Amino acid sequence: MNSIQSVYGYCEPLVVNRGICYNVGYMKSLKLNKPHLLVVIGLPGAGKSFFAKKFSKMFGAPHVDHTFYRSLTTGLSASDAIINDTIEKLMLTQQTIVIEGPGHEKRSRKELGLLAHKKGYKVLYIWVQVDPATASARAVNRTKIGVSRQEFDNRLKKFHPPEKNESYLVISGKHTYQTQARTVLKKIVTERPLASQAPLEDEARKAFLRSRLMG
Repeated sequence: MNSIQSVYGYCEPLVVNRGICYNVGYMKSLKLNKPHLLVVIGLPGAGKSFFAKKFSKMFGAPHVDHTFYRSLTTGLSASDAIINDTIEKLMLTQQTIVIEGPGHEKRSRKELGLLAHKKGYKVLYIWVQVDPATASARAVNRTKIGVSRQEFDNRLKKFHPPEKNESYLVISGKHTYQTQARTVLKKIVTERPLASQAPLEDEARKAFLRSRLMG
């Protein structure tokens, strides 16, 4: 048994790429008690798309990108209706789904949680975190789907970090994808809180709130 198998308890066959088990459609072989909604949240420029796209592609999980769907319509209510309908249809497959975009506010997280419970899914919020200054520089300066400084500031004010009673973990938007994926995989495979991670999540939340007040 190699080191990756010993850490995660995965069954063969395995393909290991830089310490990450790679297998298209591998989510099914994880044998989770429940399919998951992996909801990727964070500020513009934090690195949500980078992680969500790579993770969904590597493991063959459907990827729902709110930004893409909202670009197809002019009204938020219309796009939200399309997004919700898409998610509900994907839930019929009982596959783990990667969702990028919602969950920045308590209200939207509560709605997702109710839907997940109704459909037999477990929600895990993956908070991709960087400091607001770094996120702003990335979001304002990027060539594709960039945002203005004013729009970034508005989203910063509206962003509500997950609470202690919500199921979430923090990954750094400055870490490599391999490190990010390893953290997420360990969380969903063990199906229980990681003792070493809980203090980090709490500290990350406090640090974000401090930085927003200072900004």
